[in-house]
Amino acid sequence: MKKTLFIVILLLANVLVNAQTKDLPNSIGIVGGLIQYNGDLGQGFYNGNTKPFGGLGYARYINGHFDFVFNATMGRWGYKEENNVEFDTKMLQANVQFRIKLLNSDSNKLVPYIFAGIGAADYSDYELKTTTTGAVISNPDGNGTDLFVPYGVGLQYRLTERLNISLQETFAYTDHDSRDAEVRLYNESFLMHTIGLSYNFGSGKDTDNDGVKDNKDKCPETPTGVKVDEKGCPLDRDADMVYDYLDSCPDTKGVIALHGCPDKDGDGIADKEDQCPDEAGTLATKGCPDKDGDRVIDKEDHCPDYAGSLQNQGCPDRDEDGVVDVEDNCPDERGTTFMHGCADTDKDGVADNVDKCPNEVGTVANNGCPDQEALPVLENLLFASGQFAINKSHQATLDSATKYLKNNPLAKLLVEGYTDNTGDNKINMTISKNRTNAVIKYLKNKGIANNRLEGNSFGETKPVESNDSEEGKAKNRRVELKIIKP
Repeated sequence: MKKTLFIVILLLANVLVNAQTKDLPNSIGIVGGLIQYNGDLGQGFYNGNTKPFGGLGYARYINGHFDFVFNATMGRWGYKEENNVEFDTKMLQANVQFRIKLLNSDSNKLVPYIFAGIGAADYSDYELKTTTTGAVISNPDGNGTDLFVPYGVGLQYRLTERLNISLQETFAYTDHDSRDAEVRLYNESFLMHTIGLSYNFGSGKDTDNDGVKDNKDKCPETPTGVKVDEKGCPLDRDADMVYDYLDSCPDTKGVIALHGCPDKDGDGIADKEDQCPDEAGTLATKGCPDKDGDRVIDKEDHCPDYAGSLQNQGCPDRDEDGVVDVEDNCPDERGTTFMHGCADTDKDGVADNVDKCPNEVGTVANNGCPDQEALPVLENLLFASGQFAINKSHQATLDSATKYLKNNPLAKLLVEGYTDNTGDNKINMTISKNRTNAVIKYLKNKGIANNRLEGNSFGETKPVESNDSEEGKAKNRRVELKIIKP
């Protein structure tokens, strides 16, 4: 049964040797040293009884702090008790260990460690005799196989990249208590003082096939075919932290957000795609500034401070009449290009906003109104003494005035009433007012607006003839009509 377990330990060690772990080298070496007994014949590992051993060791690197270790040794083991008995046997042992490195072996040459494991020891060529007579004593349980638990401490020093030296103390406790022919209190155990020399080998993995092994590769997932530096990372010629194979501008230092391309004006658009690389702009305008946000760049915008349209070269046209506001004399009223954006209802070439007669065809010279007729000759209206009523003799003159006013909508009529000096001056002033009002009333009845008629009354104060004769008085009893042109 114990030999079967010994074979299992060897097989387990073989599995560990061939186990595949990422990016790790192997090491193989020779070990040697001295074995000391500890048991019922003599307690205390450091008891002075030592026998030599030698063997081979193998270590499998897991990471900077952990290793799997296997070693197998052959030597002799025994103990000589004064004035009693002495036993001696050949020992073939193998064990596997899990090693914990107290310092990272990747960055330190001198590394202390602790370890523990499991092993099997096979004993043969056993001999037990008395120390006084040398007589051989029978011990049927001398030869056989023990399981043991090894643990201890060690110190490893890396001489070169591939060569290591180590010192180790291994305490091993077996599952047996009769190899020394004594069955009392303690199972047999032994102490191995070991010195070893090992050699690192194995090329290690190169997962990304870039020529840099994984244990030294700072970028182990580089895509196949990408050129790398000595650390295994893709090249970055312009040192902008964007690898060349991802850099759209590999020879010009740029920014990460723009795939390694520069952006001098900081507008988020790479210079090679920026139509205005020295001025911050927008993506919609391909990197050029557009203050008013109308998507017409400032250098092509005729109205850079006011949002407009592309067809109007960036200028607004509120009334959408095809005349931009800055050139539109009537920006809030739809007009025509010919009239500078204003309407011309009567189509007379005078814009409605300045046309005094917007619904009548007129002339520019007459502010959009029809040409004025020649001023009629309006004779003074003469009245009998004390009278103010309009009579037939007045109608021809008044109708002539009415016609002119209707043909000339901007014209006005001044009506002024007078008397002779007959009677009281106060009464004469009233008579002159009545004459003025009678004429105005007549014209209003003919359709002339009140705001186009202006009346004054002067009584006897402004005679045109002398009041010393009847003929002179007749001419002073009058109403004068005067056309006021616009």
